[in-house]
Amino acid sequence: MKSGYTRCSVVFRRLLFALAAVGACGGHIASAPSNDGGADASTSFPSADYASGSRLRAQTYRTADGDAIFHGWFDTKLNVACTFQIADDGILRCLPAPQGYEVVYSDTSCSDASFALDHNVVDPTGPRYAVLSSCAGASAFLLSGAPVGAQTLYAPTWNGACVGIIDDFPTFSILHQDASIFVAAHATTKPVDAILGGRIIAADDGAFETSSAYDIVHGDECDLGDPSLNSTSICAPPETAYPFESCSPALVAPACANALPAALRTQSGCAASAATATLSAQSCFPSGHVTVTTGDPFDPPPLKQTVQGTSRLQKRWITSGTGIPIRVAGLHDSLLDVDCHAAMYGGAMYCLPDFEGVSVIRYTDCSEVEPAIIANACWTPKYAMVNSPPRIFVKGAPLEIGAKVCTIGEGCVCDTYDGSFAAYHSTVVSIDTFAQLEDVTE
Repeated sequence: MKSGYTRCSVVFRRLLFALAAVGACGGHIASAPSNDGGADASTSFPSADYASGSRLRAQTYRTADGDAIFHGWFDTKLNVACTFQIADDGILRCLPAPQGYEVVYSDTSCSDASFALDHNVVDPTGPRYAVLSSCAGASAFLLSGAPVGAQTLYAPTWNGACVGIIDDFPTFSILHQDASIFVAAHATTKPVDAILGGRIIAADDGAFETSSAYDIVHGDECDLGDPSLNSTSICAPPETAYPFESCSPALVAPACANALPAALRTQSGCAASAATATLSAQSCFPSGHVTVTTGDPFDPPPLKQTVQGTSRLQKRWITSGTGIPIRVAGLHDSLLDVDCHAAMYGGAMYCLPDFEGVSVIRYTDCSEVEPAIIANACWTPKYAMVNSPPRIFVKGAPLEIGAKVCTIGEGCVCDTYDGSFAAYHSTVVSIDTFAQLEDVTE
């Protein structure tokens, strides 16, 4: 790719695109608090954490025993997967899920969103949509049927400047879609106790999901913050403020100035905590991010994680400190005694072990024959994975002091293991070790 960007600007534009896509998967929902739980949700919560509607059908991962784990929505009228966001008409709606398209502009002020760049390796089936998130709400665009020729394109940088770009990605013309074609919804809070509740999104067609836990005292969404993996932790704010590397010294949070999170998650070593948030600048990034500062720390309500079920794959429920279920957080493989998540591997869907906090390096020599699992200070996982070629490894005996450790990237760099970090021998595990899942739209 060639462009008129500085390196920082290029990175930030790509990051804005990625963060907008991540935001479309959930994130902070700006809507007036309510404690009624919604007529559709009140009869089922908390015994169920989702239900399909007449138009929005739940997308679920099914275990061999028939248990269903909710992971998204499918709009049967528009034939597209969707996620709930505040649309550009100010209403919470199920807008098309991220499909790998980046909205760019045809004018030097970045005000005319006319094209989309295709970042896909394989295009999704069905209609192709791009969604642009901003402080004014998310806008949906329908892509044309075929790519167009070379265009002069523009995109915003981190500081709001609009600069010309030249990309090698296929380029499509786009047409803005009126928000009213997408299913509307409202977000409400159903209290679990005096300090904790469940945040429920109830759609107009009868569909609902419990999107997160909710800190009633501080008035913000939150979820399990368990960096030490002791299954008992805090209802931590869902996002951590972070700087955009050297682009901006200020902390940035994913919200608009009129929907600032009430709290921010902070991290000190292996312990998560929370602090109030205050706006430090009125400027809003194109993706709907604002600069913030952390205020006074506070004690969020406690949460627990409870495994329920009798089959091999069991549901991991997030519950209140007293054990009242709020929502399903994922799966636990009771045979391997490991938390797992749905992922494609070799063309099939498996429940693969969680690998957070792990990197895999090669050691002894640069032949990539035997990797070592390297753990962070908070957690020593049982499994790790490398992607090229895809292989999964299980932890073995601790790595000996004095062993050669080699990192392979752009070349091979070796050092001697001194025991200052956790490292283990490992062996390759067959994919048949793990349980398969089926992706089903109800």
